[in-house]
Amino acid sequence: MILPFIFEFLYIIGAKVLGNCEGVTLTDCASTAVTYCLHTDGKIYGVQVEGTQCAPPLTSGVHVFDSSSKKEINLSGGYIESTDAENLVLYQCSASGCLQTVGYAKIDTYTKLTGDEPDDWGASCTNYYSAPETAVSISEACTEVTYAANSFYKKETLYYKISKEGATSDSNSVACTAADIGKFTSASGVCLGVKVDTTTTVSTTLTGTTQYILTGTLASGTVFSYSSKDGILITEGTNIIYHDVTNGK
Repeated sequence: MILPFIFEFLYIIGAKVLGNCEGVTLTDCASTAVTYCLHTDGKIYGVQVEGTQCAPPLTSGVHVFDSSSKKEINLSGGYIESTDAENLVLYQCSASGCLQTVGYAKIDTYTKLTGDEPDDWGASCTNYYSAPETAVSISEACTEVTYAANSFYKKETLYYKISKEGATSDSNSVACTAADIGKFTSASGVCLGVKVDTTTTVSTTLTGTTQYILTGTLASGTVFSYSSKDGILITEGTNIIYHDVTNGK
């Protein structure tokens, strides 16, 4: 029984993990999940609305969770508040269970306006919202809406580097060169390096389902690492690219 020890060790060094399934009945798992938990069998189970009965476990795909609320972040239309970024964790699931991994994700983000009135408040309110959950911006002329700190949110689409310690916004504008392998750039995605026998750099955006072998000397600051291997498999998905850990590469 090494999993509980591993979870405890990760907690001690500050890594973020999805919470365990203590108190959740893991039989007759049906209905719709509201939150999720990581069981000692390595599977992530859904949890129904009352919080004590399971929903079916996840058996495929890559998933981003808020480790505090235990809710999944929908990468196609979902959102987070900027203060929640530090709680994000990333898991890749298969029929045998789920493994924590790392990668970059594109997520709509709402930031509460706590300071003075924004300079463009009187010109356009299309990026300002009264509440994230409404997903409807203030449509009337800003001059007809009285600004007040802590009453509105600004919406942005941000790129996050999700490690095992949570997530941080990553919007580097560096060009892709041979010295930037594994680095993220908001202009062209993840830098994969230089084509063999050419000087052409290769990068990939956060779309599609293509897989790549990431090799070479990794740049400082990338979310990826090789450990004892010569390279790793990375996979694209909708608004995400991540270290594919299901095959042990």
